[in-house]
Amino acid sequence: MTGDGVNDLLALREADCSIAIAEGSDAARQVSQVVLLNSDFSSLPSVLSEGRRVVNNITRVAGIFFVKTIYSVLLSIVCLLLNIPFPFVPIQITLIDLVIEGYPSFFMSFEPDSRKVSGRFLPSVMARALPNAISILVCFLVFLGVSPLLQISAEQSSILLYLLVGTVGIQAVFKASWPLNKLRVFLCSTMTVGFYAAVFLFHKLLQVSLPTTETLLLFAGFALLSFLIERGATVLIQWFCRHRAAQKHPTNPTRYPHNNAKKAGSNPYRRKGATPCFICIRLFKCKIYGMLFWGSCFTEFLLRRSCSVDQHGIPDAYGSHDTRPVITLNM
Repeated sequence: MTGDGVNDLLALREADCSIAIAEGSDAARQVSQVVLLNSDFSSLPSVLSEGRRVVNNITRVAGIFFVKTIYSVLLSIVCLLLNIPFPFVPIQITLIDLVIEGYPSFFMSFEPDSRKVSGRFLPSVMARALPNAISILVCFLVFLGVSPLLQISAEQSSILLYLLVGTVGIQAVFKASWPLNKLRVFLCSTMTVGFYAAVFLFHKLLQVSLPTTETLLLFAGFALLSFLIERGATVLIQWFCRHRAAQKHPTNPTRYPHNNAKKAGSNPYRRKGATPCFICIRLFKCKIYGMLFWGSCFTEFLLRRSCSVDQHGIPDAYGSHDTRPVITLNM
């Protein structure tokens, strides 16, 4: 709703998005959610594009941060149940936050994106982040199962899991950057090289040891396993989302006839402008509410029949006349 005068206040207040101009009345500017400082409605398309850019970019890059949150919670639960120490220390997670999550997400959030916003924020972000977090959890459980057979040391186990978590995070960044352009290619390549270079150059600061040849071979196998698990989990989540969307908004009238009947407006109690009569009928269709209502009415009727009120009052203990009504039961 757009307006500039006092006569537009009610409509501006009720609108989902109210827009006023700077040359309008003070009341209209106070009520409106958006005020055009240049009083030019031709700037509204740029306002809409900016809002779409912010929402789309934040939705795309938020999945990268959710990956670390989800797998940290899942690994913490597994470590508590199995009574084993958490496989990472804070300084190691700091490198992942800086190089893999913060660096590419900061620059990608400024990219132009005027696509129409679709879907909801949290389900979209969770659908992007869950496959990567699940792949880390499954690879961690598989490693716990096969580590006694491999006879790998604790130092090599730490560097193997750390490289695996970083690789899955890099994969999440590549997935959020698809389709690639020049900026995203530069960010992804520098992020990948920077992470592995920092691990090998500052391994003492990160409290990890350099990987051996056997550890690198195991890391390549687990990286391939994590990629396959991530792809499978992504396909499964996408199928589940499409199935739920088909149940909520079916397009086949023969498969979901009751949903199409509701959409067609066959229910008289769902139409706009329902009178109080229809509301009462719908309320009293519930047996519990009906029993409570009629029970309270019958109780009030019995009390009115069995009680009489003396409006003159009686003297109290100090001799003054109390004018409060006295209820006397006719028993």
